[in-house]
Parts: sequence; C-alpha cells; structure tokens
Amino acid sequence: MLKAKEIGSDADSVLKVTQKPDAADLGLQLALIGKLSHPNLVPVQTAFVDGPHLYVHTPYYAKGNLETWLKSKPDDKARARVAFGVLSGVAYIHSRGEIGRASCRERV
Repeated sequence: MLKAKEIGSDADSVLKVTQKPDAADLGLQLALIGKLSHPNLVPVQTAFVDGPHLYVHTPYYAKGNLETWLKSKPDDKARARVAFGVLSGVAYIHSRGEIGRASCRERV
C-alpha cells in the first residue's frame, strides 16, 4: 500500500497495488466494489488495471486500522462498539448476497 496526495485537493489517500486477479474474478470484484456503500465499509474511489497489477484507490484514515488500534489496549466498551460496527458492515455485505472474502484485522 502506498500513501498518496490527491492532486488538486492535497488530501491524503491510499493506493493499494496487488497482482491482477484472473479476468473472471476481476470482473466480479469490480462489480461488487461499485455496488457497496455503507458507513462501516471503506469506500473505493477508483480501481483500475495496468499491466499485471490491480490498483485500488481509497481514502486514508489517519487513525490506522483495527490491528493498530487493538495494540493500544482499548477498554471493553470501546471494543464492543467497534465489534458492533464491524459486524454491521459484514451484515450489510451479506444482506446484499455477497461474502466478504478479504476481511481481516489489517483491513478493518
């Protein structure tokens, strides 16, 4: 993942670079990205392929991810609040007939 500055707005963003999946899987992934919108899901601003790579552009969150947050030893009430938010996002994905295949603490 690369932290980037958006031209014009100077806002921080993230550009994730991965190996391009096979064509059938790529089409499914991009279709899914385009139809999901929920406050507890990171919005994908742009996704594109160049050569052997898939690029996914998302907002940058200065507070980090779940893995980093857990290392700060939050209290049980805060953990429960975050767990509810994560589960709300997962429930939304499932309600749309999709499965969150890439969910892990580094991506939350």
